[in-house]
Amino acid sequence: GERKEAPPRLSQSNPLHNRTSHKPSFPGLRNEASVSCGGHFAKSCGLCPQGNGAGWCNGQCEWSTASNECIAGSKLAHIHRDYFRITERYAFQPVVNNNGDYVN
Repeated sequence: GERKEAPPRLSQSNPLHNRTSHKPSFPGLRNEASVSCGGHFAKSCGLCPQGNGAGWCNGQCEWSTASNECIAGSKLAHIHRDYFRITERYAFQPVVNNNGDYVN
């Protein structure tokens, strides 16, 4: 029969070679804190307080009085998880419309 060639192999230098997820991630944000606690970042909402209670549970998180712990906030659940880290690192530039008015 016919001999079929194997598909070309990706080189080790190819950035797509070691991809572990199909979800896009903003460059430079992998393996960093995953939630904004308000004035700081943590791997999860439960780690935001750092022994300081509700005062350190803000941002993407909210304090549950029922369980006395910091949990994921429901008000910001529709916002992508990287949004807060991107805007913290790269502040938005002002945008002006054709009339010279700031629109953001």
